[in-house]
Amino acid sequence: IRPYAGNNEFEFLRGFALELKLKQWSILSFGSIRKLNANLMQLGFTSIDESGLNRTELQQIRIGNLQEALAGFHFLKKGEKLTFGFTGVKQRFSEAAIPGTALYQLHHFSGRDNTILGTHATYEWKSVIVFGEAAISQNRKGAGLMGITLTPDKRLALSIFQRWLSPAFQPISSAVLSAASRTNNESGTYIGLEFIPLAGHKLNGYIDLYRFPWLTYQADAPTYGMEYLLNYYWEWSDRTQFSVRFRSRSIEESPSGSMQIQTLESQQFRMHLQHDSSQRLSFRLRYEKRMVISSQDKTSGDLFYIESIFKPENKKWSTDIRFSVFSIDSFDARIYAYERDVYFVHNV
Repeated sequence: IRPYAGNNEFEFLRGFALELKLKQWSILSFGSIRKLNANLMQLGFTSIDESGLNRTELQQIRIGNLQEALAGFHFLKKGEKLTFGFTGVKQRFSEAAIPGTALYQLHHFSGRDNTILGTHATYEWKSVIVFGEAAISQNRKGAGLMGITLTPDKRLALSIFQRWLSPAFQPISSAVLSAASRTNNESGTYIGLEFIPLAGHKLNGYIDLYRFPWLTYQADAPTYGMEYLLNYYWEWSDRTQFSVRFRSRSIEESPSGSMQIQTLESQQFRMHLQHDSSQRLSFRLRYEKRMVISSQDKTSGDLFYIESIFKPENKKWSTDIRFSVFSIDSFDARIYAYERDVYFVHNV
């Protein structure tokens, strides 16, 4: 049981939670009733506003027009090597969910009620950790994952992760390591590696091979994709760190106004330097380039910034100054860079 500490005002629960522990056993139960802002139609709601903002007249009209009730439990048995558990969640809306009419939305949740049952297990032996999880939704469609983490040496770590997410699986507030944002309609294999050849030097990376067995928003047919990343980190001294990153992504999609499938390739290169002149003053410098290639077009983007951060000792204020220059050809070649702002506000 933990207090909500997210940056938005949507994914919290409002209700009660009770956890009982007895040696290696524990059981947790919870219940929540909260008001949401939804786009209500005559027969139900088509979407839920997750921004937490009520600035416009339309947003104010939607304040609290949908009620969500949640109830669930989590049973856990924790041993020296083997840990396993069971989870159950029941969800009910005051109005029925109405999915879209597009073909890719065929398996989206509809109705007022949904139930999820799941189980998970973890086994640890020396430097090996094996884990797995499976769940089934009310429509009898499921999802599962399995993985293993190996640490044969203090300088080397390897992780292999496999996921199977049915196109018709209908989760409740779930999250999984995946290429898409939704926890369904995907299967894939992820392999991650970290290697420390020398003190102060670290090399890590991953490769992710995945498939969407059903249509997606960007593709009118089942598609495949691949993504890999290599990152080198060098801690030059206690005050200076330098990193170089290369990321490549290849995914199939349908161009706007066409039902044909094409391959969209994206490549990104980043150099980042951070130097702490003192405990109160630090500098950051970054250059990043992105290239996007398709059968119809080729675009690119460049970003450079230098930043100075000053935090006076025993003061309640700080100063952050950034000079940034960027040139982006298209939306596909966009580059993200977070900017500091007031508490709980993020700019990109």
